Amino acid sequence: MGERNPWQPVWISMYAASCLTLENYRHGRVLLAGDAAHLVPIFGVRGMNSGIDDTHNLAWKLAYVIQGRAASALLDSYTAERLFAMRVNMRHASKSCEFMDPPSVAFKLMRGAVLGLAERHAWIRSLVDPRQSTAIGYPESPLNGTGADDFETGPAPGVNLPDAPATADGRHLSTLIGPHFCALVFDTASATALRTLDSATPLPRVVELDPDSPAAQRLGARPGTVYLIRPDGHVLARWRTADPRAVQNELARCCAGAAA
Repeated sequence: MGERNPWQPVWISMYAASCLTLENYRHGRVLLAGDAAHLVPIFGVRGMNSGIDDTHNLAWKLAYVIQGRAASALLDSYTAERLFAMRVNMRHASKSCEFMDPPSVAFKLMRGAVLGLAERHAWIRSLVDPRQSTAIGYPESPLNGTGADDFETGPAPGVNLPDAPATADGRHLSTLIGPHFCALVFDTASATALRTLDSATPLPRVVELDPDSPAAQRLGARPGTVYLIRPDGHVLARWRTADPRAVQNELARCCAGAAA
């Protein structure tokens, strides 16, 4: 360790790396998160990050249910989404464990080859620690809307909204959304139509954006495009042509916690 001064261990223990998860994170009025719901090896800080992601997913759903703005069934999507993410985390964590403590001769040979090549070849260094460098989306979430299928680029329903410059004064998408449902609209007429919906029904916050902005390019948007964003920053649905009632119905369906 390079420590030259006198020292002594305070505590020594055997560590067993485990990848474990419950199959259901909701049991009636009991909702489990973090280590109470799942365990992953300590390598890569995936355990702490996963716990934070759990609460990020759960907080807005719980708030909407408590406030009477959503049905209790919305909480069932917490397990569906976070269990999917946890299994992705567990696959990455298992790879880290196998690299640090090879379970077979073949894994040991691979580790030696990777370490030998990593100094000279940057492309192979990710194998040393396959860290979670991107946010995990929910492509199979029961909340996802069908939306439009003619987008060549941009985040699909369930995917995290990417950040990008969105306004002339330098604000980014991340500063314009949440913690509420948000409709990103790319023309004035569509924005006006959404803002004039019946206020007695669920409504998103409407944010009008320039269709020539970097954000529009990142989202594959053009005049008339609408992205409906969840309070946690995931895309709920998207359309090429704004239909105020479709946006409203999609929001209501999400708050009911049921698939279309």
